Amino acid sequence: AERRAAEEAAAAEADRLRQAMEEGKRQEREREAARRARIKERLSRYRAETKEKEVAASEEEAHRAVQEKEEKRAKLQAYISRRREEKEMQREDHPPPPPPPPPSCASAGA
Repeated sequence: AERRAAEEAAAAEADRLRQAMEEGKRQEREREAARRARIKERLSRYRAETKEKEVAASEEEAHRAVQEKEEKRAKLQAYISRRREEKEMQREDHPPPPPPPPPSCASAGA
């Protein structure tokens, strides 16, 4: 009877140890799943922030390109206006000289 009681106690102890091991494994799987979830969340947050930064940078770059084009256009317009004014001033100061004879006439006379 003592032997039977000892066997039952050993079996109960083994069962308890097996359950404890299974519980430990289950907790470890839960911790690992939680860790993976945290990593996944951080990664998705990082990707979203990176995407926002890229979009902002590309919008800024596009805005800068538009500004540069507008500045170049304004400079070109100012140059064209200035040249027109200079030509107008020259016309007022000096009447245009007679146009040179066409090249065919010049070569025929020579």
